[in-house]
Amino acid sequence: MNSAVNRRWVDHAGYFGPDRRLCDKGMRLRERRRDDLSGPSPSLNVALRKLKLHVFDASPGRNAGAFAERTLATAMLAADNDALEVEARLENLARRILANPERDWRSTIYRELDAAGIETYDLH
Repeated sequence: MNSAVNRRWVDHAGYFGPDRRLCDKGMRLRERRRDDLSGPSPSLNVALRKLKLHVFDASPGRNAGAFAERTLATAMLAADNDALEVEARLENLARRILANPERDWRSTIYRELDAAGIETYDLH
């Protein structure tokens, strides 16, 4: 596993992914965020299950971009766990959603996430 697995992650309604702050010195002076929402990175299986819970948000014309961003963050987590097939599958899915956000992707998303979940079983 890469050392990136140990980095802090943020799982919030507005953002899911690695903590973008460069240093771990706590909250800065005049920090807009009042709470430190970062924590240890989730396991890939947990992130895939949570991503599946957000499929409803990917309905046509309604937050499809936010779902695609969450999918890309999960792909980054897959790369951190050396699950390169899962990473490629999720990145491809996110790019397709971003290219056509008005399409109803939900059935495709479920199918791709099920396939990605099956691929993670080989990691154990």
